[in-house]
Amino acid sequence: MANDLSPYRKRVSGLRWGILISILLFAVFAVFTWCVTWYDMQPIGINGAYVGFGTINKAFHDMFPGDAGCYNATEVMGQFCILVAACNALLALGNLIHSRGFRRMGKRYLITMFYYAVIVALYIAFSLIPINSRPNNYEQSYPSSHTLVGLCVLYSEIVLLGYGAKRNRDWIVIFDIALSILMTAMVVFRLLSGVHWFTDIVGGVLLSLALMCIYRTLVRYFDHP
Repeated sequence: MANDLSPYRKRVSGLRWGILISILLFAVFAVFTWCVTWYDMQPIGINGAYVGFGTINKAFHDMFPGDAGCYNATEVMGQFCILVAACNALLALGNLIHSRGFRRMGKRYLITMFYYAVIVALYIAFSLIPINSRPNNYEQSYPSSHTLVGLCVLYSEIVLLGYGAKRNRDWIVIFDIALSILMTAMVVFRLLSGVHWFTDIVGGVLLSLALMCIYRTLVRYFDHP
């Protein structure tokens, strides 16, 4: 009996630790966001707009004032992420139709769609909250939406690929490496593009890590491979 319950106990333990780590990451993001609104405010933005962490942000922006190539690369990667999310949505719809209801639907698809909905909601919410404006215009820039969408969507593909057949493991490893490289490139290129402050990128990474952690935790608990 103890051996039969061992896998379940491991899943419960993983759920608890995953939720705890996610809460800590959300807390770190919240504290960092609060600091961005008051710490070291300097008039370094467009037309003298005040920006938090002014010394660090100014130093990074002076080093990387802007690169059109990096900006265009992140725009292409952003469109690729939208395509990936759309494909996963179609797979979820197909699974729903095949399963004839939400109860029999693969929980990983259901969780993924809810995960995407949360990302969209946060994207809209932060676009309306005046925390930081971009270095070159008045568009809200905190946290970096490209960083948020890029990391979260590409990571969801890595998690979903984990359900691939054993005979495809070599290809799955290759795809995982490629997706990880794209995730890193999105963060680095977005910083080098000069359209965000350094803290915008950091905020996007912190929020993405929190969302990625809770997403993986829920998928592995409710739809264990």
